Amino acid sequence: MTAKTQHAFLPYRPDNSGVFYPERPDELPDAMYQFPKLTHTMDILLWRYEDRPDVLVSGDNAIYYEQDNPRAHRSPDGFIAFGVDRNAIWKENGYKVWEVGKPPDWVLEIASPSTARVDLGIKREIYAGIGVGEYWRYDASGGDYYGEPLAGEYLHGGSYRRFETQISADGVAWAHSPALNLDIHWGEVRLHYFDPVIKEWLLGLRETQIELQEAQRRIRGLEEELRQRG
Repeated sequence: MTAKTQHAFLPYRPDNSGVFYPERPDELPDAMYQFPKLTHTMDILLWRYEDRPDVLVSGDNAIYYEQDNPRAHRSPDGFIAFGVDRNAIWKENGYKVWEVGKPPDWVLEIASPSTARVDLGIKREIYAGIGVGEYWRYDASGGDYYGEPLAGEYLHGGSYRRFETQISADGVAWAHSPALNLDIHWGEVRLHYFDPVIKEWLLGLRETQIELQEAQRRIRGLEEELRQRG
């Protein structure tokens, strides 16, 4: 049985060798639970690197790490690769490490009931083995699945070492990501990203809309005040 007939219900595209790679190879049993937590991160990071064609921001897409073996893949909840041809990877609809020439630099996994053990075990081993520079894990429950709310690790000598986790004044765990040059803060609903260079929080679409609505409200108030003065 060929790879194509084994996965008859998945879209496929062959690479130059004729091997077929499914575009969405993983079942995602807790995707609905993870989706709102992921979209906020993707929204922020996509906008941050929108003008950088050498930066790929992606999520829930396959990373293939063994040529001619489409079964050798993992699909992180989110990942970023620097110094790559973003448009070329988009056209492939999958991240093939041997074609891109490097693994992603930053990977994020979001804890869920059915994925936590894999995230802490085999995925962590694979990411280290293929050379992913930073591996981050976010547990919105505060630690029910991963045993801790937030953990960031960096690759050193082929294995991961932990970044120091800080606790803010209001009791929130956070750590700095050198790859992104951002402070990543735990949140009950989503992660929050702080830029230590410009001393500002990075806003997602929802926060931006709220700030815009508030600015428009203030403008209307000032306009009404000027009309009354007359």
